[in-house]
Amino acid sequence: LAAVFVSLFSSVAELGLGASLVQAKDVNEEEAGRIAAASLVLNVACAAVIAVGSPLLGWLYNDERIAAIAATSALTLLFNGAATVPESLLYRHMRFKRLALADVIGAVTGSVTTLLMALSGMGVWSLVIGPILGAMLRAIALIRLSKWIRPQFSMQGIASHLRFGGELRGRLRSNATC
Repeated sequence: LAAVFVSLFSSVAELGLGASLVQAKDVNEEEAGRIAAASLVLNVACAAVIAVGSPLLGWLYNDERIAAIAATSALTLLFNGAATVPESLLYRHMRFKRLALADVIGAVTGSVTTLLMALSGMGVWSLVIGPILGAMLRAIALIRLSKWIRPQFSMQGIASHLRFGGELRGRLRSNATC
């Protein structure tokens, strides 16, 4: 249940910024830094909404464990936010082997951690911690395999990227209803 909410917020937090960076005609480091900052801010905001709203989930489903699980699972959003620009730059420069390597690192780490924790009796927490660790190592791998872009907390010059993301989400939503 917590994974559903994290997945929903994850798609909201991305806002199409990564896709916008991939398709842009020209992107300089400063602009990429602004997109990195916007992605981080959006993901942190969504993680905070989940964390703050998690007691409500526990109350709605009459299970207080859901609150702790949802709040902890929201950590994946922080790693997703940090990975948005490095991942997009790798797509932009068609570095598919590097993208695949980062995905394999994250998937194997998450799966092995989940399995080992489950075998050691950690129960549902194995399903929470494994994906978080996988997302963290995937983000680190993407940053290491791409160029580190320092986030620049200014919204100047990214309006076209936000517009593209909004238009992209609108097109995807209208295609999904057909």
